[in-house]
Amino acid sequence: MNILLGYAFLERRLHKFNDYVLEGNEGSARMMRILGCVQEGIRRQVVYIHSETYGLYYVRINEG
Repeated sequence: MNILLGYAFLERRLHKFNDYVLEGNEGSARMMRILGCVQEGIRRQVVYIHSETYGLYYVRINEG
């Protein structure tokens, strides 16, 4: 993932990376925190899986 972010920021000259993490997906949330992402918000009850609704955490990381 660090290689992809390096490519995005250095080669493609992006300034910001945005992503969503499904509520309850602790593995993805932990990986995003390790990469330096910060949570900007949550969209509640937007995903319906097996008769249950889940939220999406909005995360971002800035260049540098």
